Amino acid sequence: MTQLLSVPTLREIFKAPELLAQELGAGLLPWMLAPEARAQLGLSAPSPPARQGATCVLLASADDLFEEGSLLARGWALPVCWRRGEDGGRLPPALREVAGAARRAVGEGAAGWGLDLAEELGGSADLSQLPLEAGSAFAPLLAALLLALQGGTPQPHIFATGVQSAGTTELLSVGGLGAKLDAIRSLDLAAKPLLFVPAGSLREARDLDASSVEIHAYPVEAKTWPVALKPHLELLDTPPEDAAPLEEHLDYLNRSWRSAPARSEHYRRHALRPIGARLRAQAPLQPVERLVVNLSFAPEVAALAIHTLQPSEVYVLATPESAKHIALFCQLIDHRPGVEVHVEPQTPLPPERIHDVLQWLDAAPEGARCVDITSGTSLMSATLALLGTRAGARVHYILSDYTNNMLRYGSERCLDLNS
Repeated sequence: MTQLLSVPTLREIFKAPELLAQELGAGLLPWMLAPEARAQLGLSAPSPPARQGATCVLLASADDLFEEGSLLARGWALPVCWRRGEDGGRLPPALREVAGAARRAVGEGAAGWGLDLAEELGGSADLSQLPLEAGSAFAPLLAALLLALQGGTPQPHIFATGVQSAGTTELLSVGGLGAKLDAIRSLDLAAKPLLFVPAGSLREARDLDASSVEIHAYPVEAKTWPVALKPHLELLDTPPEDAAPLEEHLDYLNRSWRSAPARSEHYRRHALRPIGARLRAQAPLQPVERLVVNLSFAPEVAALAIHTLQPSEVYVLATPESAKHIALFCQLIDHRPGVEVHVEPQTPLPPERIHDVLQWLDAAPEGARCVDITSGTSLMSATLALLGTRAGARVHYILSDYTNNMLRYGSERCLDLNS
């Protein structure tokens, strides 16, 4: 076991920058020193790392380390990073213990991942002799590890603190919140900081800072750690750049913590049109002059059929409920001309509506008529399939895979149900 530095020794170290640099590493000065001491030395406020596996652990300095003349901040952020390999030998012993707890919480998927000091601290930084309490590092370390395992990059202005509750998936209340909020405010951040705390610490945190730091609470009674940390992970995960390759957007969409509304919004903006183009390229389709689609509560489904088939004219069937999404649907298909929306209140389709659809399809040459049955209820899909067969139209369906009951974007493929 590493021989830890004594409190009297640490008091002396934190009174002199040259001793701190000598004993713990010069790279630690901007992170550990109080803002006023940092300013006196001409040091800039540090910025948290924003790369895969990185996070900042918020630490509150022990009261017995302070004497008159101490340069140590009451609260400071320690940048660390998960990567392949073993835990770094320069970590404080308490932090290595919490890293092990985070790996055990993840299970087999975390095998082979280790924690180390972030490269921002420089190669000379060594905290292996530093005695500190690090239980509240469990929440940020676990979130950073889960994010890294799914290929995500962290948002550097998102922070967390929370102690593992033994044998449960809950986080215990934490101490030193005032010092930890001071630590966040002392950093150079490009966006307003956000802090996740255990539910039991929410009121105290908001009483301490209700304006400069946005405070969120972790949910209680979650069955698994990924569920317990889901709100944190969703905000922590950095979206790809707009111009990023489609595969990066698909990876972002398919990460397990992405909520349904957030998935739909990102898909509509960044994946809908490229996926339609990819489906056309994968299986060149016979030109479609007239297409019938159903508008459901997920208008992107019907929109994908249109982007894939590229029809000259579209007959859209909608219910009074799904008609609420017409404006969004038109936006998703780029307000293309030749689109007629027909709101039909009756279910199943009445004879006069069926006659109208058949007559509309008959105006197109044989082979250029198509009915897409991807969107809508099973009854509507079956009705449209029969209607398309009767009209001599191709019956089209876009099949997708699911993982844990969640649609996997990028798995789409076209099926011609006539063949």
